[in-house]
Amino acid sequence: GAPPGEGPCNLNATPSSVSSPVSAASAGQVICLASSNYGTWNGVNKAVVIQAATDATANMRINFNSSVGGFVLDGMNGMRGKSVNAKNFTIRNSVFSDTIDIEVTDGGILLDRNTHDWHAVYAKGSYNAKVRVQNDTAAFSGVTVQDSTFRNGDLDGIHLGAGINILNNIFDNLC
Repeated sequence: GAPPGEGPCNLNATPSSVSSPVSAASAGQVICLASSNYGTWNGVNKAVVIQAATDATANMRINFNSSVGGFVLDGMNGMRGKSVNAKNFTIRNSVFSDTIDIEVTDGGILLDRNTHDWHAVYAKGSYNAKVRVQNDTAAFSGVTVQDSTFRNGDLDGIHLGAGINILNNIFDNLC
């Protein structure tokens, strides 16, 4: 795919208007986000690309469940959150500032060209990882983490409670 901010924008959004363009978008369309804090996004069940507009910094947390999937998040900042049973989504070219926790089996999830480089400090009772992937059966999760960096701080890079693909990543200066 095109790097963030370089794909054609079919629709544009701000935090106060993000739900309208996402609802209006047809499969395959690109929704570009203006610079702002978008709070916690619950996802959508539609094959759309949601990306930061050219030179924009779009901060977003996620909270996905089994009712969403099919979308791509591209070029987000301040990423963190949880995904339980959501399937078939991609997060690429994004900057994580806290842990992402994924709980799925056969998920079809791709984390691609992301940075997980914040200076992490472990807090008792929290997940000791920058990415955590698990499921109840320890079966293959369907998650692939590729071409990403995991640097700095008191957390491990990836914690596993399920099988995943870990391809061409850099792990440096971790717990």
